[in-house]
Parts: sequence; C-alpha cells; structure tokens
Amino acid sequence: MQEGGDIYALDTDTGAIVNEDPSRGKSNKDLALANVEINSSWAIDAAKLRILVVGDVGKACLFDCSMGAIPGNGLGKLNRAKHIFEPGQKWIPLNNKKNRGWFQAHHESKASQDYVNTVKFMPIQRIWVTATTSGEVKLWSGNECINIGQLNSENWNMQKIKDYVDDNQHKKE
Repeated sequence: MQEGGDIYALDTDTGAIVNEDPSRGKSNKDLALANVEINSSWAIDAAKLRILVVGDVGKACLFDCSMGAIPGNGLGKLNRAKHIFEPGQKWIPLNNKKNRGWFQAHHESKASQDYVNTVKFMPIQRIWVTATTSGEVKLWSGNECINIGQLNSENWNMQKIKDYVDDNQHKKE
C-alpha cells in the first residue's frame, strides 16, 4: 500500500500494517518500508527480491525488498523457513548511496504534461523497462539498474542491448 510517499505492507487477512510494532510507539512514517515519490510507478524482480520505483518526474531508486528473506529457487519463491520477519525493517536502496539510492532515470519537468507512466521487469532477459507519456522508453540492467539503452532515440544502440541479453543467457546456462 502506498500512502503519500510512504510504502507499507498490509496483512491481507486483517488489513493491519505488517511493519507495525505498537510497543515501540513509532509514527506511521517510521513504519513505512520505504519513502518514495508521490505518484510513483514500480515493478518487482521476484526472484532477486528487488523493486524499482520511479516517480512521475523520473526520479528512481532500486530497493532490496528482501528484509532478511533468502531468495529461494530462483523462480520467485522465498525460502520462508529461513526468514523471520522483524518489525521495523526497511527496504534498502541499492545504488547511488550519495543520494540515498535515488537517481534520475528520466528528465520530466513538473511543469510538463509528460510523466513516467510505466515501470516493468522482464525476468527472462533480466531487464527493467521504464517509459514516459512522451514516448521515451529506457532499458536498465536487472542487477545494478544501469541504463543499457533508450529505444526510439537517435543514438540507441541495439548491439549494446543484444550483448546484455546474450551475456545474461550465458550466465544462466
């Protein structure tokens, strides 16, 4: 659940915030798994337990959302026997520590009518895809979230994208 810029986990049976520990007397902001941009789009890599969050003006962060869980068999299933959830755990930003994990994925002005409207993860190719209403589409590496290409641009490099996909196929074999 996202409320404002805060992300919470909810128990689907009770509707209670999962990260809540009433004995600690924390505010709702302290219970959030992460604080992100309002109007964010996001996608999850279920096998590696990572979430890419991109705000409407293009500010992005790749989070480790495992909170101590150990990824299981690579098919997105957690090894639940080895995971003990602790109240107060947070998602950890994985890149660009100078800006608490945030980087500029797209450059959309708040004054513009264009905004980031899509974030997807392609698990077979291990590629994140982000797109804007202006038609800008970018591809990002699955592990580090490094830009590997921008589609429908003057200088997009299909060979760089193909090399990335080929390298990931060889790592799986």
